[in-house]
Amino acid sequence: MLMMNVREIDLADLPSLPLEERAELPHIHAVYFVVSSSGEVLYVGQTSDLYRRWQAHHRFRQSLQAGATRLVWIAVDDPSELYESEEIAIEHFRPLWNGARIPDHIGPEQTNIRLDEQAKQDAREIARRYNLNGTSAAIRLALRELARQIKQEESG
Repeated sequence: MLMMNVREIDLADLPSLPLEERAELPHIHAVYFVVSSSGEVLYVGQTSDLYRRWQAHHRFRQSLQAGATRLVWIAVDDPSELYESEEIAIEHFRPLWNGARIPDHIGPEQTNIRLDEQAKQDAREIARRYNLNGTSAAIRLALRELARQIKQEESG
């Protein structure tokens, strides 16, 4: 997908299934799009296994309640390109739900984290190295930094 110009993506030309038919999804690396009945991209994500990801996706119930009708995807041959491909698609489509709280799913302890450019690059590298999504990579980066600070305080 990285070689593809995101402005040239026509969701109607990509493989897709109704959300209710998620049991028919292929086992592939992919960037996926949750699309409403009006064609609006509500959410963009990436996964190393599209089938497994959508069998218990945290946005499934919300998608159905919001009238999302289809799951559209682009296969990504190189799993190291998943995270960056997802970011490019999010930047282009600006989906409503990316970065938004999941209703009745995350408690009041939820925290939004803003990363500077260096931290974003570090998180991308962690995501590529360990095949993680952006949130997991940012958490891993934050834990590494916290451990470094604690070790520094204990030795200083």
